[in-house]
Amino acid sequence: MNLANLTLVAAIVLNLVYLGLAIAAYQHMKPDSRASEASRLLAFTLWWPFYDTYEKSAKPFRILGVAVLLGCVAAYVAWAKAS
Repeated sequence: MNLANLTLVAAIVLNLVYLGLAIAAYQHMKPDSRASEASRLLAFTLWWPFYDTYEKSAKPFRILGVAVLLGCVAAYVAWAKAS
């Protein structure tokens, strides 16, 4: 397996982890945010860790989400350079 394939696999795995974190954080939405359709839709956008629609118990998910998002970007940049 060459470097381009390895970085692409890493990026895809990080994307799946990011999706899992979004689902876990969604379980910790504030009740008033959960009632709003727009807030529920924002919970599954790319920028979900940056919205303040979650309870304090979701803070670890949000911090890890930012780190994983940066890792995804780095992996895609590495894949583009290796291709």
